[in-house]
Amino acid sequence: NLFAWYRTDRGARSSEAVSSNIQIIDLSGRGNDANQATVSSRFALTRDSASLLGRPVMRFDGSNDYAQFNVTLSGGYTVFVVEKREVDEVGDFLSSSNGLRLGYSGASTIRHLHGSLSNTVGVSGNEKTIWTFRYSSTGGVGALARNGEILSTVSLGAALGTNNVINIGRNVNASNSYYDGDIYEVLVYNRALTEEERQGVEKY
Repeated sequence: NLFAWYRTDRGARSSEAVSSNIQIIDLSGRGNDANQATVSSRFALTRDSASLLGRPVMRFDGSNDYAQFNVTLSGGYTVFVVEKREVDEVGDFLSSSNGLRLGYSGASTIRHLHGSLSNTVGVSGNEKTIWTFRYSSTGGVGALARNGEILSTVSLGAALGTNNVINIGRNVNASNSYYDGDIYEVLVYNRALTEEERQGVEKY
């Protein structure tokens, strides 16, 4: 089921317009709004010639920008991220304190870290990309897809347990590891979607 959905042209707020800590509203209807209490650490909501799809983007500066949301992922999950990084360097789209990390582990590597095990593939360039990270608690299998094509399927072991706080735009376990680039949309499901369901979402 859809547990969190963040889309910048529906419910995102610029840093200047935020009167509460909520910076982007959860469109799933579950109330998992993404928050950032520190004004200087809020991502910029911007639209320019470099913006994805010509629509507003969450622009993270790679220095200290991030947002947080609460969601329970105690078993399988599927996460979709539409993004375009600014530079070829390390940076996580999403991370949690119990071992979930999704993003770039190097200049030319994308990684799905699940506890101590990971699924990685090589990447090149900084184009707009739809990434899909799927984990099935039945069999412990993880799949990583780019723009609808599954690139790698590996065993990721047992479920992580409950994810309480998930960060958008930084590695929660490293104080100086932030994502540098644009994120347009994030969808989080609390189960492994079927192939048909995954492909339906990726059609965008």
